[in-house]
Amino acid sequence: MTFESRFGNVVRGGAVFFLAPLLSVIGLGLVMSLTFWIIYQSDLRQSKSLILQDVENSTQSLRLKLRRNEFALNAIARDLGRREISQTEFKRYSENFFASSPEVLLLTWVNLQGSELASSSSFFNPMDSFLLTPVTSSKKLFQKESELAFKRAIELRKPVYSDVFFADEQSKDQQLDLHAPVMTKGNPNGMLIATYSIPMMLRSNIPSEVSERVSFELLKNSESKKEKVGHASHFVKLNEIGKSVVLFGYSKTPLYSNFSGALNILIFSLMAVALISNIMLIRHSKRRKESEDALSVEISFRRAMENSMATGMRVIDLEGQITYVNPAFCDLVGLSEHELLKTYPPYPHWPPEEIEKLTSFSRDLLDGKLDELGDQVTVMHNSGRRIITRMYTSPLRDAFGNQTGWMTSVTDITEPTMYRNELANAQERFTTVLQSLDTAVSVAVPGTKGDLLFTNDTYQRWFSSPLINGHALLVEKGKEDKKSRNTIYISEMKKWFDTRLQQIKWVDGRVVELLLASDVTSRQLSEIKHREEYARIQQTSRLVTMGEMASSLAHELNQPLTAISNYTLGAGARIRSITAKGKPLVAGELLEILTKTARQARRAGSVIKRIRNFVRKSDPSRRLVKPSTIINETIELAEIDASNMGIQIIQKIQTSLPLINVDPILIEQVLLNLIKNGLESMRESKKSDLTLVVESSKTEVIFSVHDDGPGVASEIEDRLFESFFSTKSEGTGIGLNICRSVIESHNGKLWFTNKTSGGCVFYFTIPIENTRNIGGTVDTKKLSI
Repeated sequence: MTFESRFGNVVRGGAVFFLAPLLSVIGLGLVMSLTFWIIYQSDLRQSKSLILQDVENSTQSLRLKLRRNEFALNAIARDLGRREISQTEFKRYSENFFASSPEVLLLTWVNLQGSELASSSSFFNPMDSFLLTPVTSSKKLFQKESELAFKRAIELRKPVYSDVFFADEQSKDQQLDLHAPVMTKGNPNGMLIATYSIPMMLRSNIPSEVSERVSFELLKNSESKKEKVGHASHFVKLNEIGKSVVLFGYSKTPLYSNFSGALNILIFSLMAVALISNIMLIRHSKRRKESEDALSVEISFRRAMENSMATGMRVIDLEGQITYVNPAFCDLVGLSEHELLKTYPPYPHWPPEEIEKLTSFSRDLLDGKLDELGDQVTVMHNSGRRIITRMYTSPLRDAFGNQTGWMTSVTDITEPTMYRNELANAQERFTTVLQSLDTAVSVAVPGTKGDLLFTNDTYQRWFSSPLINGHALLVEKGKEDKKSRNTIYISEMKKWFDTRLQQIKWVDGRVVELLLASDVTSRQLSEIKHREEYARIQQTSRLVTMGEMASSLAHELNQPLTAISNYTLGAGARIRSITAKGKPLVAGELLEILTKTARQARRAGSVIKRIRNFVRKSDPSRRLVKPSTIINETIELAEIDASNMGIQIIQKIQTSLPLINVDPILIEQVLLNLIKNGLESMRESKKSDLTLVVESSKTEVIFSVHDDGPGVASEIEDRLFESFFSTKSEGTGIGLNICRSVIESHNGKLWFTNKTSGGCVFYFTIPIENTRNIGGTVDTKKLSI
């Protein structure tokens, strides 16, 4: 059927049907006109509301920025008034301030007379040592606006803004100054002036989305700018800067710019309405079809959305029968939709061991006795695998609000639950290990006396007494040594502890002290006993050395004793002869004999004194000594053996040697042992010179004994310093071992080398004490024996 035939049928049907399309178009036009006017008025109100909101928000942003800058400038001014600030420090303050305040062009420090003390500008390279500005602060003070603000800031003793002014006659860049007084002891002694660029301030502090639709200007008063015709505008007073300063904002887009678009829309809408009116009947059936299709698509979409969910969904009716399950629920339990629908409790996905519990839960749910509808439930996969789930149940209601069943969402939480259990087990294992340690572990807040955050069983067992705060006591004694690890003696417990202190971050973010303390009492007592045994061995070694030198010492003592005897007998014979002849005694003859006798007695006493000093038992005592003192004492003892062997000891001593911090008796023992070994190795040698060389470097004094004996055989080099190893048939084998221990205890080294020409050189070093050098006058010399 054609359009004309349908139109004829309408005409024949009556005038109402003929006029209906025309009336509907006219009515639609009136409605659209009214709608356009309402939209225009709404748009106008919306534009005014938006411009009001934008201007107010921008004003708040500017006020906040100005307050922050005032706070920062006050902080700088306080530093300027509190202490002397160099140009470099002022430059650093300025650079930090410019970095956060790009709207500030110039920062100037002037005195009360307006003379510039320092300035810095964001115009120039911040690496320059002196930053000069295009317009100096002193010139600015001659401007009326800046001068008035300067005086008001001095009077009020707080920051004051100047009125808005132009930078110069040619430039139209608006600026204003903020004067912050520099106070010293409550009185102003200068002024810190920050020069703002108003365009930069508006550009940097107004959000970009606002500046895209609103133009802003900063005016001296509200009368200097009228509202723009066709634009929505608003202004707000900025009392922070001055009572006459306002922020004026107006929309960039005219209000009528939307009119043409709305008019076009109206025209096309009227044309569309006219067209729709003419084909209304034709499209009626088509719209119905489209609605049905849309409904079908909507249903399909909802079904697809339910099917694609990872969370299982299940619906039961008020009797407990399953009426709906989505694919995710079917995948979760391994059963098909057909196997689940229309089933009643117990459901096929319930584990046999959970049936009683789940049946009770389902009964309470259907009876409405459950308040909390979220619970952890174990379900069974079709393969028999147990799955831990989190189920949330809510009432299912129809369009009229009547409950028709229950909707349950099911989420698989098996893996997270396993992770939590593993984490809990790991925590339990860690706690077990920590509690089983034989080391006391404690955690406390630094500086507290008893606020312990954690202690293990060992700590509680050792420090259970309320009279002893183990953590605080060990930390306090440890900090006295200024080491992270210390050995500390607690006299109250009569125990030694090896402690280690470390700062860690606690679970709440606080920094706390972690202390580990091990009981080392038995080890410490063993070390003390070892040191005592070592001291006895050293004493024995000295006695052995004297024993080995006994024949030489006896010979050395025999000479003065024989001379004393001869002098005494001669004196007696002289007295008897003179008496028998009846002559008077001559005092001079007897005095000469007695003087020689006393000299020999002193010689014998000197030998005995050196032996007694060497072998006497004394506590280890280190002190600063001259190396020459140790050398002289050692040579006096060594020359006894050397004289018996016919060997000369040559000393090559550096003329200026530093002090060394040593136990002189122990170092004398080492040097005497090495010289004595050298003398014994030269017993069969044809050469008769043994050389002692002492010199120093920047860090140590080096002693070396050079002999011309056979040297050390290669097969015994590695065993030479072993305990109880000796190349002499009657040797004890402890001499060189003790020597190395003594030198290493002084942080030195002992070693030897064989000379290519024959013989051996033994070296040992002693670190230099940090003090001034002691000059000496010991030259290379020979001791002829």
